[in-house]
Amino acid sequence: MKFAVPNFDVLNDFSGYIDGVKLSIPGNQWFIANSFIPYFHSKGINLYVETLPEIMVRKRAEGSPISIGNLRINFKPEIVCINNHFSKGIKIRDKFDFVSDNITLIYRTKKPQNLCDLKNYRSAIPNPRTSNIGIQFKKLYEKNCEYFGNLKNKVFLSSAHYREIPAMFLNDEIDYGVMWESEAIYWKFKHFSPFKSADSTFSIMLLEDSGETALKIFNEFKSGNISNFYSKYKFKLLI
Repeated sequence: MKFAVPNFDVLNDFSGYIDGVKLSIPGNQWFIANSFIPYFHSKGINLYVETLPEIMVRKRAEGSPISIGNLRINFKPEIVCINNHFSKGIKIRDKFDFVSDNITLIYRTKKPQNLCDLKNYRSAIPNPRTSNIGIQFKKLYEKNCEYFGNLKNKVFLSSAHYREIPAMFLNDEIDYGVMWESEAIYWKFKHFSPFKSADSTFSIMLLEDSGETALKIFNEFKSGNISNFYSKYKFKLLI
């Protein structure tokens, strides 16, 4: 499984200490990982965290290695944070629902009249083949507008939405983009949520072959001790 995003330094999605407890989490949480890695380090626990498109998080949980250029990462995560849409069948020791988020639409100057207008403007949307937000947006678009294929052929379809869409917006390449509300808050983009997804819950899962230090990390997440890192960006806490 290769991880490559053109024009981006994908090493930014691999953080922490290689000898630490291994976590694989959705890419849109990269800025939160930058907060909780030093938090755990201050307590004497090192973390290795990879922030990836959600379908890759799922494959990593199943044991698939990942390649970045000539580097092959072949150890398996001990903990994953993953949307419930992708969690079925993963072999675990324990899990709990952790946070939920809203799908939001960022805009440059004015809100579009409705969701169906996106195809008429410079817009970017997450790919439903790589992310749950893409899957949920596709369902919402087809429920409220028309066949999704009519949209995806007219807008930019991202591979790693959490890297590509913010960069395109900042570079004035698009006027509208679909992302999680937490991301829009981090980037300080104008945004609103004209639709609600029924499947935006993220769970923390302790995988079956994880070590005892990983169990400590899992329990720290479950206790709510690091919830402030998430609530700062308006994730809804479910613990």
